[in-house]
Amino acid sequence: RQVSFVEAALVSLNNTGNNLPFDSRFREVKNNNSQIAFYANLELLPMFLSIFGAEASLATDPIFKDLSWVGGELKLEKENIVLGGKVTTKSSNSFWNWLSWQSQKGESSYADLIPENFAFVRFINVNNFKNSRVELNADFKKYVLPWLSKESIYLITEPTDKSFSSDKFFILQSKDSILSKKLITEFGNDFGILEKLIIKDKNVIKISAKSLISPVFGLDIDENSNFYCLFHKDYVVFAGSAAVLETWIENQQNDRTLVKKSQFKALAAQIKQASAATYIINNKSMLPFLKSFSNDKSDLIWSQKFNFIQQFGPIVLQLKSLGSGSFSLTASSSFQTQSIAKTETNLLWRCNLEAEAAVAPGIVYNPEKKQSEIMIQDNENRLYLITQSGEIIWKKPLDSKVMSNFQQIDFYSNGELHYIFNTFQNIYILDKKGEILNKIALASRASNGLTVVQSDKEIRIYVSCNNGKVYGYDKNGRPLSGWNPNKNCGTLNYPIQYYSNNETKLLVALTRKGKLTLSNREGKALKTLYLDGIYTDGFFIDSIENRIVACSNTGKIDFIGFDGKRTSLASSKDINQHVSFFYADINGDKTSDLVRLSNKNLGVQSGSDVKNLKEILKHNYSKNQTFTFAVSSKSLSKSLIGTYNTTDKEINLLDSEYKNFEGFPINSEVNFLFSDLNKDNGITLLLNSAKTLSAMKIK
Repeated sequence: RQVSFVEAALVSLNNTGNNLPFDSRFREVKNNNSQIAFYANLELLPMFLSIFGAEASLATDPIFKDLSWVGGELKLEKENIVLGGKVTTKSSNSFWNWLSWQSQKGESSYADLIPENFAFVRFINVNNFKNSRVELNADFKKYVLPWLSKESIYLITEPTDKSFSSDKFFILQSKDSILSKKLITEFGNDFGILEKLIIKDKNVIKISAKSLISPVFGLDIDENSNFYCLFHKDYVVFAGSAAVLETWIENQQNDRTLVKKSQFKALAAQIKQASAATYIINNKSMLPFLKSFSNDKSDLIWSQKFNFIQQFGPIVLQLKSLGSGSFSLTASSSFQTQSIAKTETNLLWRCNLEAEAAVAPGIVYNPEKKQSEIMIQDNENRLYLITQSGEIIWKKPLDSKVMSNFQQIDFYSNGELHYIFNTFQNIYILDKKGEILNKIALASRASNGLTVVQSDKEIRIYVSCNNGKVYGYDKNGRPLSGWNPNKNCGTLNYPIQYYSNNETKLLVALTRKGKLTLSNREGKALKTLYLDGIYTDGFFIDSIENRIVACSNTGKIDFIGFDGKRTSLASSKDINQHVSFFYADINGDKTSDLVRLSNKNLGVQSGSDVKNLKEILKHNYSKNQTFTFAVSSKSLSKSLIGTYNTTDKEINLLDSEYKNFEGFPINSEVNFLFSDLNKDNGITLLLNSAKTLSAMKIK
């Protein structure tokens, strides 16, 4: 494929004067004073991208498929990259030929509709659309054309699913807002209003509107799409998701738009200029788009380069009509040297539960859609499965509170994943529709969450109960030998952890009062130690140093080898009461560091030798913090430090330079979760307030 591309490119270069009829349209391009003269044959772009894999081709993408050549002067300024030149289109394309003659008068006003969490925007000037030679169906002629004005906007906000279907907005300007509302409502009444709802005091209807707007937006509309329709000022807004539409309305109400945000001031001014078409790509949200055009292998390439891409501000391509199927082009982007260090939060969506959340949300994976989903339980014991764009898929009543993390197992060893977790009374295994595949009754009330160990041959499940015994089961609920039950470990408040390498296979258990038990698969206790203290944060297994690390609530840290040898690190002067602890890589050296929190005081130490540790951080908070935790992402070379204050219900976060993350503290109930929800190397915070689950993107 790569050789084919090179040969095709050389053939094109050798024959540009003879075989390409649009070549003459570039003769007026002046580049004598330019730093770089840039020309590209966009018809060959799909072939070029195919080197990333068969799925990487943009051959059917509406942005590029109708364009031929682009070129002009490329200027590299101190903080900006600007291309000024021409774009030509295929002479056979009637729509672009019509657009090249389109009248361009007056400023555009759609910048006020674009929220700060935008990912992609396309504006097309549709003045005199009935002359565009696009096929106009009867619905469009009757219900849209009478009020259609010049602005057509296709908007994608921060992607919340792989197909972007939930994040798409189709916005049309109206020259008569009363008429547009009347005709769209008539359409809904004639063909069926699927739902009526109020979002943020705005009346919204859900209708099947594909036929209404397909002449303008064409292939951008998903098959069988139903839209949430909102009338906003002089615009009619069609949205793919009620949850994402709610976020859009909230951004409007709180002035979080391009016009109102200072960092987008220059961008807003540029897109107000009269044009035939404008494209805007937000590089901070570009990774999901790159992945959508690529295969799994090239996903990794994009992920690795994403930090570099983020250094550039939004890319703007603005086309102005020149007639004869050609346009003048202005393309620009700013180089933001400080943008990676800058931190901010963007609300992605909100989802309303029927009662307050009882547990922290958990992330599960949908292998069919190749995207994440969310599980959470409310105080009335309802279990929810929610899409990563905030839509509830199903709800399921349970007997009591969920004790464990939400996990998945390949029950039939066929690649299909099933959900597994335990309540106080039962272990549940559910299928993708929430139906019970297996329900294992516990002999006593559970004292902790289950542990699942899955291999090619079997699935083993362990859970501790209040009677001081640990029970083991296979996937069908049959007791495991040596764990039917096991009395060696005592009552556990933290899940058992399984450790395995070529030489060692251990099940490690720790009680709140410091009894540490190392057992083999058969349930035999190989080592039992009694640590001195109360252990409120459980324990961590260090697979590099082959040891167990645990910290008492007075700040004493114990290091226990798998051979039973133990060393300790004493508490410090200002970190010795109500201590919270975690063990993770904070300084980016690929080894775990010791993080201790006591009230307002945070300390971090690094090093594998307990007797020769290096202090890398001391931090003082303005308020007492209750507990600390690590926040990790593939895009980060090291974990961030988070804390929570139960008194004020606040989440705090320190950035990679150990400074307070902008936008924090954030108010939330204690049931929250940081994760890479969208698989875009980012961090999403899922938080709870009353009956509302919210998703916020941390940048």
